[in-house]
Amino acid sequence: MDELEKAIKTGLSSNVTTVIDIPIDPEEDVLPFVAPGTSLKEMILPS
Repeated sequence: MDELEKAIKTGLSSNVTTVIDIPIDPEEDVLPFVAPGTSLKEMILPS
């Protein structure tokens, strides 16, 4: 987590837009989830 924490702190202290790319296993459920082309009202939540 040290690398992630450092990236977050760097991004928050920056005066420019920052993107942090975090690879996630495609088989993992990452919730809440908003599918492309849908609204926040259609958010998929954990059961």
